[in-house]
Order: sequence, then structure tokens, then C-alpha cells
Amino acid sequence: MFTDNVTDSLNEYLVRVFDVPGVRVIYEKVEERGEPEEGPDIYSIDLPGPLIRVLEKRGIRKLYKFQFEAYRRILNGENVVIVAGTGTGKTEAFFIPLAKMILSSTARTNPYAIIAYPTKALARDQVKRFSEYLIYKTLSIGIYDGDTSPHQRKKLASSPPSIIVSNPDMIHIGLVYSPHIRKFTENAEFLVFDELHVYEGVLGSHLHHLIH
Repeated sequence: MFTDNVTDSLNEYLVRVFDVPGVRVIYEKVEERGEPEEGPDIYSIDLPGPLIRVLEKRGIRKLYKFQFEAYRRILNGENVVIVAGTGTGKTEAFFIPLAKMILSSTARTNPYAIIAYPTKALARDQVKRFSEYLIYKTLSIGIYDGDTSPHQRKKLASSPPSIIVSNPDMIHIGLVYSPHIRKFTENAEFLVFDELHVYEGVLGSHLHHLIH
């Protein structure tokens, strides 16, 4: 944050350099944001016991208010956009309700959800994070991207996991060339696009048409 003296000095400097009377310096003060508002504890929102134990192991005993709001709306079948600060638990906001529904659902022959990330590296990094939640066979995760071998793709097709992690480009290619991906996307209950803010311009248009 600039003091008034520093601001006045910058004003004088700009006037001298540009010789434009009345030039003013515009600056922005960014307030540090505190921790998000707390919501209910995990014992009061009807989570399966195994999922509660995983959350306890990760040190999560309460949800933030925005996480619970996303949880409630996702369970209600609504479309949800989650916007929150870095490191505040946006991933848990959508993954906890998905895990609850998968653990509570009957056996399926198609993935329950497809989660797309803008890059392969980020997708594979998140899969490591999700692995902590793989507490039953009904909750399983598979990766479908450019590094997935033909053998692994056949395995995904013959025994689909409950969640497929991919990226928009591979989903697009799969819709054109792979009957399995077409079947997966047609029958998945949820499509999740993480890091939505990066999809601007042409990428945003591409994602719009891909979803439709």
C-alpha cells in the first residue's frame, strides 16, 4: 500500500515524464482474506461412516459454509459453480458429495462422474489426492488421457471405474473416435470441470460446445 507522500511523489514524476497536467496514480489496496466461514461438522450431515473416517484422518471435522452449500446443492441435483480462495478446499466441496453418492449407489456399468482438468499433469496430481478416498471397490478412479496405454483404455472400457479423470481435449477426441467414451459421457451422472477460470476465449468456446 502506498502512503500519500509516495503517491504524491509518483504523481509528480509522471507529470514530469509525460508532461500531462492532472495525471493521477491509481493504486489498489488488496485486503488479506481470512479463513472461510465455518459450516456444520461432518457428523451432522449424514455421511457414510467410512467417508467420515477418511475425513478424520485428513484432519477435516467441519466443512466450510461454502463447502456445505455446494454439498447440499450437488446432492439436490443442481448445477453448481464453486469459487473460493486457493487452498480453501474447493476439491472437497465437490468430491465429498460425489463420494457419498457413489458409496450409496447400486452397482453401475458406467462411470458415475467424469472430472476434467485443463492439463494432464494437474489431473494426475489430483488422482493421487483422490486415492485417499478409495475405501471401497465401489469408489474407484481411472485416468483417460494421452498417456493412457491401449491396454489401459481397454480395461477402462471393460470394467469402468466410478470416476474417470481426463481433460477436455481427450473427451473431445473420445466423443469423435471412441464409442466407449461416448457411452461414458452419455451415462455419467456428473461432469466436473475444475480450474474453470482458465477457459477463456477459444478455450471457453471449445468447452461450451463440448458440454453441449
